[in-house]
Amino acid sequence: MSRFFMGLLAMAMIMIPATGALAQGSDGLQGIQSVYVLIQDLPEELAKDGLTQEILRKDMEEPILATGLRVLSLEESMEARPDQGILRLVIMSQPVSENNRIYAVRLDFRRKVMIAGQPETQLMASTWQALDIGMTPIKDMLEIRSAARDLVSKFAADHSNANPKVPGKSSK
Repeated sequence: MSRFFMGLLAMAMIMIPATGALAQGSDGLQGIQSVYVLIQDLPEELAKDGLTQEILRKDMEEPILATGLRVLSLEESMEARPDQGILRLVIMSQPVSENNRIYAVRLDFRRKVMIAGQPETQLMASTWQALDIGMTPIKDMLEIRSAARDLVSKFAADHSNANPKVPGKSSK
């Protein structure tokens, strides 16, 4: 069991940002109208067991589109406009026994921000993030996939809370 706890601790240290926050509020999502979905390269063993970037992309895009957000192509995302950003999914996994693996799923949103008092200085920064850590049978990708979907649903809900629709006003 100590291998499990050591693996969990190592993943947490890698996945949790220096602030130590596991989730943030919705303020960093105000005014966002479009996102580029970025899925970091998956650990090889997850792809071998059937979890692919294509499956995850489809799972991510459905709730994003349901909020009224537009999903950008890579080329469109290069414009880095203030009303768009990058929604990045990172999944880590480590076998802890012959039958089980621990996993960490992190979703973060990055957008163009300005430094207070220096409006000419703009950079990309994470303004929202969420994390899920768990353990699953070694061949069971459904739990990891479900954890990713849950984080995307949280992002979609937080985006909707940060950008309430005004009755009678078009979103365009």
